[in-house]
Amino acid sequence: MFNPKRLTLARQRRRLTARSLAEQACLAADTISRLEKGQNEPDESTIGSIARVLDYPVGFFYLDDPEDLDSDAVSFRSFSKMSMKERQAAESAGQLALSLSCWIEERFSLPAVDVPDLG
Repeated sequence: MFNPKRLTLARQRRRLTARSLAEQACLAADTISRLEKGQNEPDESTIGSIARVLDYPVGFFYLDDPEDLDSDAVSFRSFSKMSMKERQAAESAGQLALSLSCWIEERFSLPAVDVPDLG
């Protein structure tokens, strides 16, 4: 089943507005909004167009919800100089990194972290 949160994540990671994504994918502007709200189930051609523009595989949009980042744990060096698009892109990258970390931990036995105490 199509996951609206994945669409929002991918769009924000690419620093696109919903309107810009719709234009590049040759879709109506309100189509992206309805898809992100989960109001419509998209057809294959719509997902194909969106996936092409965002440069994500079609299967990405059918995965489980991405892990939410704790907004209190996210820190930016110069928050006041960042645009909303840049902040959303950075937070989206963090969510994707969490997904990658979980994927690795499920498949591989990693050694315990051994950091020397320099105190």
